[in-house]
Amino acid sequence: MRELVEAYADAVNTRDEQRWAATWHPEAVWDLGRARVEGRPAIVALWRDAMGAYEHVIQMVGHGGVTPDGSAGRWTIWELGRKDGANTLVVGCYRDRYTHDGTRWYFAERNFTVTYRAEMPPADFGAFPPNGIPGFS
Repeated sequence: MRELVEAYADAVNTRDEQRWAATWHPEAVWDLGRARVEGRPAIVALWRDAMGAYEHVIQMVGHGGVTPDGSAGRWTIWELGRKDGANTLVVGCYRDRYTHDGTRWYFAERNFTVTYRAEMPPADFGAFPPNGIPGFS
């Protein structure tokens, strides 16, 4: 599951909508506290709108874990963003449910709780480069 969570974060960092969308089951639920959407198309639309507000975003996966049967997990997320010229830091916790289609794992549900939010001092901030590694997904 850590690979799924890390693929999600890397797709945020590189703004790769297709890779990010591919982490979600078609009937998934995404609950951000301020917004809750169901189904991959609605999830991707919310993500596209949210990402469009940011000049840059860096999301990092912290500690976490998964239940022994792989059905659920919890992960700490750190996210640095630049919006309207201001840098912000958000730390939060994703509580997840996972599903498997016989081939691969997907998010069935992600629930995010913000545990810390602050403006950051001015600093250099740039976009992640595309990976450019053949065969990397």
